[in-house]
This record gives sequence, structure tokens and C-alpha cells, in this order.
Amino acid sequence: MPKTEKQYKQIRDDRRNEIIDAALNLFATEGYDSTSIARIAKEAKISKGLVYNYFSSKEELLTKVVENAAEDVYQYFDLNNDGVLIEKELKYFIKKMFQIIKEQQAFWRLYLSFAFNPQILEIITKKVPKKSENILEMLVDYFRRQGNTDPEGETFYFISVLKGIAIQYIAAPEYFPLEKMEKKLTEQFCKSDKKKKVKQ
Repeated sequence: MPKTEKQYKQIRDDRRNEIIDAALNLFATEGYDSTSIARIAKEAKISKGLVYNYFSSKEELLTKVVENAAEDVYQYFDLNNDGVLIEKELKYFIKKMFQIIKEQQAFWRLYLSFAFNPQILEIITKKVPKKSENILEMLVDYFRRQGNTDPEGETFYFISVLKGIAIQYIAAPEYFPLEKMEKKLTEQFCKSDKKKKVKQ
């Protein structure tokens, strides 16, 4: 029985995701510069030519890897999509981010390597979607409504702490107290939790 268009689309989507996963693992373990399209094709168990049917270049593949990781983050931010971040949403976002840190170690190893490769940083920066800017704006607004006197600084401090935790965990996952850090981060940036502790 011939396959339907929906089935063919699913096959194409699955193959595309297999290529992206192979690229992510190789970029993270062997480095972006050291990984060739031929190596990615071998890892994905397909021909080099077939990779080019889905992606025009290694740079496009890197961009897709980053975009996918970003979408994993975006889906847990501002859950009702009203453009206003509330404390409940921030607490949920922190919880999901720690889950992502634990489950997607390959991406965070890759992210760590970006810090030492300006060429890759430039590629990624050009592709940062508008949604990233919206997240920054919502965080600034959130901290302003919380009464913070420097909401912009608090936003970048929050992001820096979260990224730093991810990097420290990737460096030594067996020793890093990830659950304890999640609790401390939530207590630090969610004001009502602090107030509850003081009352108790």
C-alpha cells in the first residue's frame, strides 16, 4: 500500500531531526570546526548528498541546532502568551530550565565551546530570533514590577547565573548540586517565596 503524503512528511521530518541530532552530538564532542558534513552523514547513517537535500551548509545546520534548543526554552516562558511574566510562570520556567540542563548536556557542552569561538558566536548572534528580545523585555518588566531598582541589571544577572549553573553542571555533573541550585535560584528571584520564609 503506497504511503500517504502525511507519512512521507513524517519520514522527512524524522530524517531531518536525525541529521540535527547527529550534528549536535558531533559539534559538542568533536568541535564545530573539526566536524564535516561527511562525518555528520556517517553519524546519521545516510549519504552526504542526502544531508545536502535538507541543509545547504554546516552553518545552516549549526543555526538549526541552536534554534531548536532556543525553542525548547521558549515554550516554557510566558505560558499564556499574554506578554506579561508573572512569578508563577518564572518559577515554572526555572524548573523546566533545570530539567533541560540535566537532559540536554550535549547542547550545553556545545554552548560552552561557543565562548571560545568568536566565529561561531557571530553566526548564532545573526540568527537570534525576535522572541529572545521579547523574553529580555518581559524579564526586565517582571523585575521592575517586583520593585527592583535595576531591573535591566537584574535580568542579565539572572540569565548569567542560569547559564553559569548550566556550565558548572556540564563540567562536573557528578559533583554539582543541581537540585540545590534550582532551589536557591527560585528563592532568590521569586519574591513571594522569600516573604513566606520570613513569616515562617
